[in-house]
Amino acid sequence: MLVATYWNKLWLWSKPVSDLEAKVKAAFEEALGKFLSEDADFFDEGGDSLAAEQLFLALEKSLGVAVPSWVLLDHSSIKEFAEAIAGKSSPG
Repeated sequence: MLVATYWNKLWLWSKPVSDLEAKVKAAFEEALGKFLSEDADFFDEGGDSLAAEQLFLALEKSLGVAVPSWVLLDHSSIKEFAEAIAGKSSPG
């Protein structure tokens, strides 16, 4: 059963579109402690304030810049978050 569930989830995952999206995905996974798809929502996956702090620290370490907290509040999926910090979006 566990193997079937793993393969079903693996089948649903897509590859990150860019290097930035891959780094964001890695930071989300580090903060939440599990593998995620690019459409995964930080809060739906159990993200809280402590996980958010871990996310921002991981992103600052991998990207070398501080990401404002509004980005996560307005763009909580991996894909939307990556697009927002790439400058394709602004505060809602």
